Amino acid sequence: MFCSHWCKRFVRDNIDYPEDSIEYKRSVIANLITVFAVLVLALDIYNNLAHGFDTLAVLELFGIVIILINNMLFRTRRVRLETTSSILVGVISGLAILSLHIDGFERDSALFWTASLPIYVFAQHGLKRGIRWSVLNASGIGVVLLLSAFHIGDPIFPAGLLIQMFIGYVAISFVVYYFEHMRVDYEVRLAKTAREREVMLRELHHRVKNNMQVIMSLLWLQSEKIEEPKYRKYFTENIGRLRAMAMVHENLYSAEDFEDIDMHHYLQMLTLNLQKISAVQIHCECEKSIRLGIRNALSIGLIVNEGVTNAIKYAYDDTEHGEVLIKLVQRGRGSYDLIVRDYGKGLPERSETSEGIGMMLITDLVKGLDNGTCDIASDGGVTITITFEAKDGQA
Repeated sequence: MFCSHWCKRFVRDNIDYPEDSIEYKRSVIANLITVFAVLVLALDIYNNLAHGFDTLAVLELFGIVIILINNMLFRTRRVRLETTSSILVGVISGLAILSLHIDGFERDSALFWTASLPIYVFAQHGLKRGIRWSVLNASGIGVVLLLSAFHIGDPIFPAGLLIQMFIGYVAISFVVYYFEHMRVDYEVRLAKTAREREVMLRELHHRVKNNMQVIMSLLWLQSEKIEEPKYRKYFTENIGRLRAMAMVHENLYSAEDFEDIDMHHYLQMLTLNLQKISAVQIHCECEKSIRLGIRNALSIGLIVNEGVTNAIKYAYDDTEHGEVLIKLVQRGRGSYDLIVRDYGKGLPERSETSEGIGMMLITDLVKGLDNGTCDIASDGGVTITITFEAKDGQA
């Protein structure tokens, strides 16, 4: 019970980070690694003492002391995973190099640890610090070679084999460095390509939006010269359709993610623009978590634009202040319902509304949605219900 309480305090206490932060979790991991390393070394010390390898046991005890002192010195500050890994790699490097000269190590283990050192060094410390560690370790092997040449101590390897090990260590370090350098270079180039692609896509959406705004301005200027209201209406309707498409690109230009569109924000913007051209109150309800690809978002925006425009034109008399509801909900995983409803006069059996270009566009746009279906009901107003599917990450 006491040991469990002590381990808990050792691992978690005095870490100067908020408990919900990633730095706190890394610090806990660092302390856990320290505890594990100390236990492994302690078990090895017991095994060495049992076999009479007193010198090796003393060296490993010295390694434990270094690890514990490092932990105690930095416990009241911020324990970092990099600091812990540096101490552990240093202890392992020292023991691996000393194992070449101290009787008591198995030859196979000494060869394995010496050959594996470059991998640990570069994996833990990266390229620049890895080079420094490799130079230090190679120098340590060189010192062991000199001791062997002057017959100081009792090395477990002959001088000729130590020379081969020195050359092999340098060669392995170079190979590991080369592949690690290739990996880092690839990651840098990949990140650069991703940034360039993001800038290019952002600029593309910005240019498309600007071009659409230029077209809208030209249509608007042209409509001002048309005196007949019937023909001017065609221009204003097409301006509204272009605006619905331009808003998609405006959303993508300002968004962090180019793969999909925040439908709550998009429909709110579309609602505000439609509200400017009519006294009819337009209400929008959309779950904030819904995000769709550009293809589906364009279709939904145009359907909403046509449905609301038809409601404004035909559902209410000029003297009425009516209401239109836009609703987008997620029924299940990848399945959605779009509802555009007014509370006006309803839909006659044959009328300009039922056979006009707006309803034709809605029907065609629904066909472009995956498994899209359209239901139009006329009961206390007109309700357009669109059901469709959109898989995650789908355009």
